[in-house]
Parts: sequence; C-alpha cells; structure tokens
Amino acid sequence: MSDLIQPFTQSDLDSFEKWKVKSEYDIGQKKMGEEYKAITRWLRLLPNKDLERWRKSVGEDVANYIMEQGAKRGTEVHKMINDYLNIALEDRLSDKYYCAEHGSFGEMPYNMRSRHCLYDGMFMNILHELKHIKEVFLLEDLLYSDKYKIYGRVDCIAKFHSYYAIIDFKTSRGRREKMSIEQGIQLTAYACMFNEMFNKDVKDIVVIGASEDGGQWAIRKEIKFYIPLLEDLLGYKNEEKT
Repeated sequence: MSDLIQPFTQSDLDSFEKWKVKSEYDIGQKKMGEEYKAITRWLRLLPNKDLERWRKSVGEDVANYIMEQGAKRGTEVHKMINDYLNIALEDRLSDKYYCAEHGSFGEMPYNMRSRHCLYDGMFMNILHELKHIKEVFLLEDLLYSDKYKIYGRVDCIAKFHSYYAIIDFKTSRGRREKMSIEQGIQLTAYACMFNEMFNKDVKDIVVIGASEDGGQWAIRKEIKFYIPLLEDLLGYKNEEKT
C-alpha cells in the first residue's frame, strides 16, 4: 500500500476550491450531446447475479421496499457524515465530540441528529473510522475525465491515516468484509478523474461503512487492481499499447 509522500501544496488547495465554484457549469458543458457519461451509468451495465438471485428469492415487492429503505438510510447517514466532516478538524477531535483518553465519542450533538435512532446509531459507529480522516479536500464534489469521457460525484477525497485516498461511505443491513467489484471500479474512476484533473497520483481507495447490526469497517485497496476492469467496462483502448 502507498503512504503519504508528497503533501498537497497551497496551490493545490486553491485549485480544489476554484474547481468547486465552477464544477457544475463545466460538467454541464461536457454532458451536452451525451459525449460524457456518468460512471454510475456505466456501472449499471455490469451483471449482478447475486442481486438478481436475491430479488428472485424475496420477491420484487419486498426487494423494492428493502432497497428504498436502504437508499433512505444511506441518504440520512451521508448527510450526518458530511455535516461532521465540514466541521474544522480541531473541533472534530475536541472534547465536544471525542474523548482521547478513553478513545470514544460522547453524546451525539443535537444539531447533527436525524429523526431515526437507527441512523444516529450507525453514524456513531462510523465515527470510529471518521476520526482518522484528517484534511478534507473534496466532499460530494463533481469530477470528470477527458481521457475516459466520464464524470461523477465523489463522496470524499481526504488524508486518511497517513495517506491520501478516495473515500466512499456505505451503509448496509449487515457487515461487509470486502469491497465489491462495482465499488472498486467506481472509486478507481474517481481516482483517475482526480489525478487527471489535478496532475496527482492518488493510488488508494477506501470504503468506510456501518451496518444495522452494529458493524463498522474500513476497506482499503489500490486502484492498480481495478484500472483494467474500468477500461474494459468503458471499452477504452490505449493507442500507445496497440
């Protein structure tokens, strides 16, 4: 795994901020004429036999209900995560949120609570991983690639532990032990977009998750394993190799 080697400069940080201001317009221009496609649109082309078997076993009505509830759960927990990460680092690790002596978090701030105790509990569990996110550079921001003609909205790009990473936040009914192929390809796409746009070399992708049964996890992978799968999905051909 790659460690943090070269810190981002102030010029890099300025470039990130400038991009946030103009991202919606620039992506809108690239989407005109269907030239650029969302990476999520490409991912829907991948077969998912496990999902198909599950939907068949529980029935379409039950499957649709569970997926609707999962989408609602994900939206609510994502909002709490974003609210938390928008707080200054020194405040996030202050006694108000985190007790360094006991290595645990205190009571959840009232203004960050949802209307559902399950979502609040999942957020509190995921905080044990969020505390390792240091500097946050992009949060729910758009990216694109001229090379691959794709775009998408990344959950988070930050310093995680001692390295830079593309980070995705997930919720589920049960604990996850591995990163799915779809997640790996999607996060690798974001890494490729970011590296191309800002001339960087972020190599790591991380999925941070929490489950309804009290589980929490952070799974780290390198993009080099997923780039061939991404290019196969996009039908990309590198003329330098042919």
